[in-house]
Amino acid sequence: MNERTYILVGGPDCGKTNYIARLWESIRSKAGALVAPHPPQNVEFVEKALEFLLKGEFAPRSNRDVAESTHSFEISVRNASDPNGPLSDIVVPDVTGELWKKTLETYEIPKDWMQSLEGASGALLFVREGSEENEVALDWVTCGKFLAQRAKARAARNARNAAGDDAASDADNDGAGEGAAAPAEASKEPPARSETRGARQAQTDHPGDDEGKPIKIPTQIALCEFLRFLEFGLKRTPVGPKARVAVLVTAWDRLDKEKRVKGPMAYLRTQYPMFAGRVEDIETLDVKTFGVSVVSGDFSDPVFKAEFFEKGLKNSGYVVTDDKPAEFVSDLTLPVSWVMTS
Repeated sequence: MNERTYILVGGPDCGKTNYIARLWESIRSKAGALVAPHPPQNVEFVEKALEFLLKGEFAPRSNRDVAESTHSFEISVRNASDPNGPLSDIVVPDVTGELWKKTLETYEIPKDWMQSLEGASGALLFVREGSEENEVALDWVTCGKFLAQRAKARAARNARNAAGDDAASDADNDGAGEGAAAPAEASKEPPARSETRGARQAQTDHPGDDEGKPIKIPTQIALCEFLRFLEFGLKRTPVGPKARVAVLVTAWDRLDKEKRVKGPMAYLRTQYPMFAGRVEDIETLDVKTFGVSVVSGDFSDPVFKAEFFEKGLKNSGYVVTDDKPAEFVSDLTLPVSWVMTS
């Protein structure tokens, strides 16, 4: 492994798998700012995802070969403009979106995942427009139920700890083994963030409301927690620039033109104001937002699908930035190359 590594993080149905496939196509075809001097050893999973795109389909989450098997995918890349420059590793941890989601719910990170974070110099964080997994913000009634459950949740957790039942909790964490508390547990948090943590503990110990209905973590809270994992976990140096995190809003083509031209940051302010505020306020990381479309459209549209087959995958897909939100950049490696330039 090279000195600098960059990891990809996201919950279920965040667009990560399809982006990885499209990124790999850009790297291997030398169509973008990054090139790989050597092919990765474990490329089967991205090749399978790429096969779906080439035949006009998005990689399905239900396909275990693609969505559930991101085993140790790693590729070493360098800037195409510097053929003798240093190599950096792009790493997709062996962690699915579903497992990341469960980590948020239990608020515990297994030690091997924590080591991956601590060894990384930067990250890409994903959220997908229009995903069925996206959860809206809590209303006041639901918040009240969450906070009412908070004291009960803490009492139940303390009772389990005293009884030595943590092993059972760890066993429920998909065989992750001994869990390490999230880095922010040891930090001093502002009250609002503490309330969020208490709400999640309430959900973990009391998975439903008084009527038995499950209460899910809102997407913007999940994004804030992902960012916090990165804030406290990414490698830090006493001197030098801050670690970079690229926030990728995938399926950008699903937005209408009026919303697209305002840029990805404006999108986050509208859809996820809490997370947008955190991005704009954070001082320990250098964060930049990108809008990404891996193929420039939706395969469910027969007209677009026909156009896609005519021009091919290499001529499809784009990235937009807040600097020039109306400009479609064809280089799908742009978010990664930005993270690497620090």
